[in-house]
Amino acid sequence: EALWCTQGAAQQWISECGLPVDEDGFIKTSTTLQTLGDTTIFAAGDTATIEGYKRPKCGVFAVFSGLTLARNVRLIARGEPLEHYYPQSEFLGIIGLGDGTAVASRGQLAWRTKWMWDLKDWIDRKWMW
Repeated sequence: EALWCTQGAAQQWISECGLPVDEDGFIKTSTTLQTLGDTTIFAAGDTATIEGYKRPKCGVFAVFSGLTLARNVRLIARGEPLEHYYPQSEFLGIIGLGDGTAVASRGQLAWRTKWMWDLKDWIDRKWMW
């Protein structure tokens, strides 16, 4: 058996939409998640890269930036100051294996257990809204 995880890739439409993109083709944003080309457009998660905070494309950043994104859309509609999102530099990655277990990794360490699946399930359910 083998498990091969690769980095996410930008969709072609992103580079065609006219907004500034980074060298990998992801939309450039500020820490308020506003695009650098048009502050009335927001981008977050796997479509965007925050200028000065390049991170891998993984769920933890999409989830946390999504909370700031939701707040900022409401704040800009009310004309209030926006919040900033500063992504963490380290994270715990957990991949479910489909058999009730999961592999967790952080830095160079990795381990597979049933309780890692339980932790992933709990985290995922906590963040659904």
